[in-house]
Amino acid sequence: GLCWHHVYKALTLYLNGEYKLALQASMIAAENKIHEPGLMMTPDHHFYNSLIIGANWNTFADSETYNYQQILIDNLDLMKMWMNHCPDNFSHRYHLMSAELARIEERYHHAMEEYDHAIALAEENGYMHHQAIAHELAGKNHGHQQQREQEAG
Repeated sequence: GLCWHHVYKALTLYLNGEYKLALQASMIAAENKIHEPGLMMTPDHHFYNSLIIGANWNTFADSETYNYQQILIDNLDLMKMWMNHCPDNFSHRYHLMSAELARIEERYHHAMEEYDHAIALAEENGYMHHQAIAHELAGKNHGHQQQREQEAG
């Protein structure tokens, strides 16, 4: 129960833009997930944990980024496994998580391709709430990319 309380607390905080608090709740969930393995909510934890890390990325100290990037990669590996078994439920999540990883690695064009793929798959498979999140993150990425281009030249 404690794990899932914090998973959904993190989700609620994330959706309300409280990214730092969402990260704290998500990390508490991660510490307690051993107590409730194999539940259908497990992919939700890894999915939202990745989005929350992405939302907090610019607040991390340089000494923290490696560990958080490894969490993203580990989450992505798990989502890929689930996607291979049930693409209708997990492919859009995998591509949205891939987009966030590409964004933090400053591979912006690849990130936009992944956001677009996630949006299309979420729509195709009826995940409107994930489609909305993907649209929002794609828009933010596009805005940041335009701002960087204006500052550069």
